[in-house]
Amino acid sequence: MIRYVWLLLSLMMSSMGVGSALAETEAVQGKGTHIDGRSYWYHEKLGNVRSFEARNDVVSVTIFGHHGPMPYWLSGEEMRNGVEKMRGYRDALLYWQEFLRSTLLHEQEIGVQKLQEQTGLNLSEPEGWLKWFDENGDFVTWDEAQDRYIIDEERKAKHWAEAIRGLRLTMRLDRSRYKVGEPIWISVRLENVHPYSGTLDTHLWVNGRLLWEADVAVELRTHAAHDVSYHRLRDLPPAPALTQGDFVYLDGQGAVEKSWELTTALANPRLSAGRYSLKVRYVHSDTGAAIGLRPNALSEQLPQRGPAWTGTLESLTEFFSVAPDPQIDTLSVR
Repeated sequence: MIRYVWLLLSLMMSSMGVGSALAETEAVQGKGTHIDGRSYWYHEKLGNVRSFEARNDVVSVTIFGHHGPMPYWLSGEEMRNGVEKMRGYRDALLYWQEFLRSTLLHEQEIGVQKLQEQTGLNLSEPEGWLKWFDENGDFVTWDEAQDRYIIDEERKAKHWAEAIRGLRLTMRLDRSRYKVGEPIWISVRLENVHPYSGTLDTHLWVNGRLLWEADVAVELRTHAAHDVSYHRLRDLPPAPALTQGDFVYLDGQGAVEKSWELTTALANPRLSAGRYSLKVRYVHSDTGAAIGLRPNALSEQLPQRGPAWTGTLESLTEFFSVAPDPQIDTLSVR
């Protein structure tokens, strides 16, 4: 059976203790391992949540996985986060997408059946669904009223990545077709898309250094028939600590951009001929603590007041192809 896990759970082991220390810990955490809201809703949508208990705004759940039932906990605030719920539900849909790539016919049939049930679409072949994901995967959302997945047609028409609390991440390639051995350049743009009103609630402090694989992560995949393989980036030194100078103040419609040569960051920089997909993520959390301030204190310390943005943004998926280099192919044949 497929044992592909789309979502890498962010796990934090609970502290151990006895007597009153254990009781105090459970009052603010819960039993078992911490799980974030996105991961909880992913498992909830897949039917893996087997028990649920809420106490003091801490939610304790049992989730059934490959190793049987395991205890987890999350805060009520994490569970109520609508953005994380939507992302978890989207991850659950992508879980069934992986069944389409199986070499086993009955697993392909399971994937098709689940996708039909949850979208209301009647595509009957794995190839048709894979093409549907290529065209619509970035724009899928869950509709509570219709109780099914739908396409955000407005974002699709405008080709917009999802904006989270006024911030959007855009990624673009210098072109869509390359030859083997050619450099591939990508650019990312962090943009404040709040409708400008001149008030502080439209202003954002963001980490603008955009350091490769510290602030911006890349997901590069090869697409070959039913197989998808991921490319590993080369090992990089630990990122230096953030300073106040790394933060950029974006008023309404402000933006910050940076470019990299993708191939220099890959563990194996020479991409062979084929079709690829690329997505980037911007991750920023615990802003105040990152520069030695108490939590949630960044806005008080920076020169102008305004909310400090934290969270995760994803770009749209871009596809590109690498064509054989005739001269290289001729030499290799000899």
